[in-house]
Amino acid sequence: MRTCLLFFLLFITHFGNGQSWEQRADVPSLGRDDGVAFSICGKGYVVTGNQDVFAESNRLWCYDPQSNSWTEKALFPGQARQYAGSFVLDNLGYLMCGYSSTSQALKDVWQYNPTTDSWLQLNDFEGAARWTFFQFTANGFGYVGAGAVPDSSVADCWKYDPNEDDWARMSDYPAGRMREVVGVSMGNHCFAGSGLNVNPLTFSKAFYEYHWETDTWTQIADYPTGEISYLGAQGVGLSAVMGGGWGEGNTFRTSFFKLSLEGNWTEAASAPIQGWRGMSTFSFDKTIYFVNGLYADLTRTSNLFSLEVEPDFYPILFPNPSDEKGKVYYKPNSEIVIYNHTGDEVLRDKTDFDGYFVLPEVNSGPYFIRFPEEGKRIKELRWLVR
Repeated sequence: MRTCLLFFLLFITHFGNGQSWEQRADVPSLGRDDGVAFSICGKGYVVTGNQDVFAESNRLWCYDPQSNSWTEKALFPGQARQYAGSFVLDNLGYLMCGYSSTSQALKDVWQYNPTTDSWLQLNDFEGAARWTFFQFTANGFGYVGAGAVPDSSVADCWKYDPNEDDWARMSDYPAGRMREVVGVSMGNHCFAGSGLNVNPLTFSKAFYEYHWETDTWTQIADYPTGEISYLGAQGVGLSAVMGGGWGEGNTFRTSFFKLSLEGNWTEAASAPIQGWRGMSTFSFDKTIYFVNGLYADLTRTSNLFSLEVEPDFYPILFPNPSDEKGKVYYKPNSEIVIYNHTGDEVLRDKTDFDGYFVLPEVNSGPYFIRFPEEGKRIKELRWLVR
């Protein structure tokens, strides 16, 4: 039966709603679930997770989409764990908290530098040690919230400042105490939802948008299939895709959905396997990668699948007006041209692999930021520097 399933996975490509799944090279390691993944400068990284015996959990693997191959990188020096969290700020990866192989809740924080292939331990997370919590980024800060603590769940949310290496308490997650909540970033917009609680076991279908400018939450439409947890979720452009998961009746799910910036859901191509939870995710350009996880037959997998989507893109400038350097978000590797108020060109460059561009220090006044694309109408933003 297992042989037939693998044969099926190797050859299947699912098409639906303009999206397609494709199987890529497996991670050359033991299958795992509940690990972390992130992408930096066009490469994907996978580390930690439950491999039954945690034998290879701390091995860090780097995926190159151009060659469809994996390379082992510097061993993660912290305790072996699952249910940790991660985010990326200024091309540095951050990994925090989790549940150790010795059944302890953790609160340590680590930074990974892909340029030097090295790890650095930072100050501990300032909230309670936890696992299975949401993460997203906005305006140069990382956010984590909710999650599991020994014998309970929590709802508190925290903001990480990479320049000061410290944490600040923010508004609580509005659904209350919850674990296995997922978070996604869409450019500079943040969403979180789903999850479960224990004693008694209940699931959630609620989703919310977090407004970092005012530290407030707004509820959006519920997850389309109802109560669910253990979703795989990843932002791409100004949209996100999420799916799989585990729901009431101990059922593993297969359906996937696209979430728009306006908080609307549309059906995406279903997963190419029957039941999948605990996967990790990363993305480049228009492609989302779902890696590892637990299948419905309780097999921990090393499989990697990609899903091609048509993400939503339009240029975003923040903050605006600004007293200091601002940042632009648009399509990855897009040409960007800045003009002053007299029409003189100030700078010509490109957004990075993730679609961001840090604006230069300039004199006060109005500026125009344009995104010329062959065969398309030029998009333009007005930037006011005080």
